[in-house]
Amino acid sequence: MAVELSREFRERCLAAARLAGDWFVHTQVPDYKWRRSADEGRFFYQYNVPMRAGQRSTVWTTATAAMSLLALHKRTGDMRYYQAAAQGLEYVKILQIMDPRDPRLFGTFHEHAPRTEFVYPRDAVTGAWGLLARHLYDRRRDDDLLYRNRIYADWLWRVAWCPDWNWIWAEYNLESHQLGRRLGNFQAGAGVWFYQLYKLTGEEQYLQKGLLALADGCVERFMNPDGSFRLYYLHDEGKWGDYGGGMHAWNDDFACTALLAAWKATGQEKYLEAARRFAHWLVGQQNPDGSYGTAPAAAATAVLLFDQLDAVRPEPELMASALRAAEWLFADQVADDYDVSCYGGLWDEDFKREFVGARVTSYAISAWLKLENRANPVFFSVGDFLK
Repeated sequence: MAVELSREFRERCLAAARLAGDWFVHTQVPDYKWRRSADEGRFFYQYNVPMRAGQRSTVWTTATAAMSLLALHKRTGDMRYYQAAAQGLEYVKILQIMDPRDPRLFGTFHEHAPRTEFVYPRDAVTGAWGLLARHLYDRRRDDDLLYRNRIYADWLWRVAWCPDWNWIWAEYNLESHQLGRRLGNFQAGAGVWFYQLYKLTGEEQYLQKGLLALADGCVERFMNPDGSFRLYYLHDEGKWGDYGGGMHAWNDDFACTALLAAWKATGQEKYLEAARRFAHWLVGQQNPDGSYGTAPAAAATAVLLFDQLDAVRPEPELMASALRAAEWLFADQVADDYDVSCYGGLWDEDFKREFVGARVTSYAISAWLKLENRANPVFFSVGDFLK
């Protein structure tokens, strides 16, 4: 790392990561043993502080929380983080449809709860990724978790894949079987999951049909020459739009990390250079307070991307921006224990400071761990936990 970080700064990073991890632990729906709750294992997706009420985590936010908690357990050895991650992923397993009688459903997930009638396929990728993360973390001891990933990939290609774009459809209704025929830039982030499946199994389909299809589409269709992204393509209308997805201009949800995975897998510089273009464009979008655009989570995803690019070749401009983002994340964390339901979490939702959210909190844990010590493995970086 070209930028030397002080011991005090590193200690702040670890302390903040632990406090955020404690928020997930303290607010998780517990195991009641003798009277089991259907919500057991869920975290908060969002907690509305003025109303003192929360919405429980979805398939993807349960998984991202678990993935960061596993990384935090790796760093600290605190079993509370491992146990919370494991319990959360048991809930993710409940959401997966394992009945093989209907191939239109077999292998996919419900978005929120077992009776939710739709799924966002990119979100379900993250659910499967969380299960794969535990398989990797537990030294590949649970073949059921790998099987669940395989059948989800098969469902994705069979049902929720746009053939003429080689891309993931935005939405699928599990009852009417109708597709939400939109294509988003952030869906390229699924390539990181495909890369990990490829490295774990050695099967070319996950590389060719998965990672490289998404990486090529990301570079050729979604990325502008200056490194910024087009956000949504409305397939049936044949036109581009943002469809309320403006935050993905800054928070790419690991699309550029997928480009780094494609570069590592193939050695083709076009992927690395595209990731760099986005990163340098993003620096120009940084607000004076250290955040980016109107997306709180972008402060964390930027740190994770910039750290990986700096590891390839020193990038002082990127790391200086990452340190400003880290300071913003410190300020965004609820450090007052007046309400245990928000203490340690991070404010989300367009900087309104009404909601504490799982998205930015889970990503921030991994970002802080990387800044504390680049050797700390996290699941949102290419190659970590695959060694």
